[in-house]
Amino acid sequence: MEELRAEEALKNLKYFIKAANCLIRLGRADDKIFDCIFGLTFHENFFVRGAAVFALGELGRINEEIVDRLIELSRKDNPLVRRALSYALGKLGKANKEIEELIFELCRDEDFCVRLTAAYAIGELGITDEKTAYHLVELSMDRNPYVREASAYSMGKSERADSKIVSRLLELKEDLNPFVREAASSALYKLRLLNQKDEKDS
Repeated sequence: MEELRAEEALKNLKYFIKAANCLIRLGRADDKIFDCIFGLTFHENFFVRGAAVFALGELGRINEEIVDRLIELSRKDNPLVRRALSYALGKLGKANKEIEELIFELCRDEDFCVRLTAAYAIGELGITDEKTAYHLVELSMDRNPYVREASAYSMGKSERADSKIVSRLLELKEDLNPFVREAASSALYKLRLLNQKDEKDS
């Protein structure tokens, strides 16, 4: 019976998200839509919670209450929910200190998919400080090649061409995994273009 309830909730959430996205594009979304999805992050079934968190990222709504709930979910919930959380953080469009710290915490998660999406989130949010560079370099040494690839991608998007980043990307160009090598080469190319632009502007 519980599985049937969860399945029905997921089905309803899927249609609700589609409707919400349509309303947002039309400029007609209101707080009731976001409140409804936010409420589902408290659902008893972790699939529903994960889908609701994913939806919050897609809808791009963030406030103090949502941030507090995301922090709570990151510390005690199912890995699937934490994966959705990492994805959602990268879609929110901006990062305050609380969100940055939450992403950095997820970078150390035991689940490689969580670390992977956290690495991409850093790149999507454009966090460029020294602490971020440290975490990206750390992620680039991950045992999982997909995490290393994601970290190289975000190094390129960070537009931070300091010695640590460039040195690590050069090392990643020799990685055993071809996707990691490709991501590192692409990142280095972006950083070189950035340097050339800066030199022309100066």
